[in-house]
Amino acid sequence: MGNNELKERFEDDEFGNKQKNAKNTEATALDLLKTPVLRLRFLVLCVMWLVIILAYDGHVRNSEHIGSNVFVSFTLVGFVELPADFLTMVLVEKVGRRHTTSITLVLSGVACLVIAAIPETYTTSIMALAVTGRFLITMSINVGQQYPVEVLPTVARGSGAGLIHTLGNLSGFISPYIVYLSKIGHYLPYTILGLVSILGGSICVLLPETLNQILPDTLEDGETFFTGQGYCYNPCAGSRNEDGDREIEQYTDSNSTFQDLNSDAENTGRIPQEEEVRERVA
Repeated sequence: MGNNELKERFEDDEFGNKQKNAKNTEATALDLLKTPVLRLRFLVLCVMWLVIILAYDGHVRNSEHIGSNVFVSFTLVGFVELPADFLTMVLVEKVGRRHTTSITLVLSGVACLVIAAIPETYTTSIMALAVTGRFLITMSINVGQQYPVEVLPTVARGSGAGLIHTLGNLSGFISPYIVYLSKIGHYLPYTILGLVSILGGSICVLLPETLNQILPDTLEDGETFFTGQGYCYNPCAGSRNEDGDREIEQYTDSNSTFQDLNSDAENTGRIPQEEEVRERVA
């Protein structure tokens, strides 16, 4: 019996006991609204995704209104998608989910407001700022797709994330009307998209940072996890805290114990009993 098999047997038993003792082993998205912490996080996630979809779809549809050639404009703003994807992968592991989402949304909104403030004849400046805004909102949508599944507890993760994405996609029906306001003035779509993006990015600071954190399983976990974080918490700043060091030390000791158990099983030909595994790991 290998180390992994022994670990799986012990961890599965621990997880099974945890789920058996939990009051709610199954939950729906409505259960996320019953407690204050989960309710706030769920509603903020809904607003975040509404804003991201609205802003992203607005940027895509408004590509035809920047520059002198719609094909060149659409191609240029489309080129930023891949670099934005790669940069997102770096920032979410260095800066974290919360700050990456909030900063990119706010900066995208600022770019839109600057476009609204300059004359329509400054086509080169508008093009540069529009490409920048598209780059930033692409980063936001990449993080936004992952964020809800890390914040919501396992028992309600599927239904909760599904409802968030459903509500968010409804905002896509509004973006064409916002873009159509360019018939009145080129500044109107950018003003609306800018203000909405800044508002959404500001609200995102209320979400917890999930980088390097143990994700919640039950509704009780979701209500209590991440509660000690401040708004400026950065998981990558400074050295690990004492709890992190202790967790790593416990994992190392546990891994060594499993290796000893595996060695004993190979020498004696006897599979360790559950009580023995618990006693040695404890």
